Amino acid sequence: MDFRFWQAIVNYIQQQLGYSTFDLITEAGGTKALAEHTGEIYDDLLRELTIASTLHHIKTIILVNHEDCGGYGGKSAFASNALEREQHRMHLAQTKQILRKRYPTANVIALFAFFTQNGIDFETVE
Repeated sequence: MDFRFWQAIVNYIQQQLGYSTFDLITEAGGTKALAEHTGEIYDDLLRELTIASTLHHIKTIILVNHEDCGGYGGKSAFASNALEREQHRMHLAQTKQILRKRYPTANVIALFAFFTQNGIDFETVE
């Protein structure tokens, strides 16, 4: 959702992961809502994924969190960059497991996007 990351995410999915076309579902703090099973965002995301699965027979789900996410309260919500990154990694890993159970035939990829001196980079989360 964040304009600072949007183009880099699209480029990464197309160029590094090799997907030329894809559905893009965005919600601020989406994996937080899914990992914690809370709120309207949780329901909205599951509904959107179900629609994508039904209509487009999705084979891969790509989760992307990014640093300084407003859905998490931004950088100021964390005492350090390491704690921020760890929180995102934890929610990405939890959400990955939730979606693997819900969509057992889909490949689930989790990424964390972060700023570097040269732009934006991505880390795969297992």
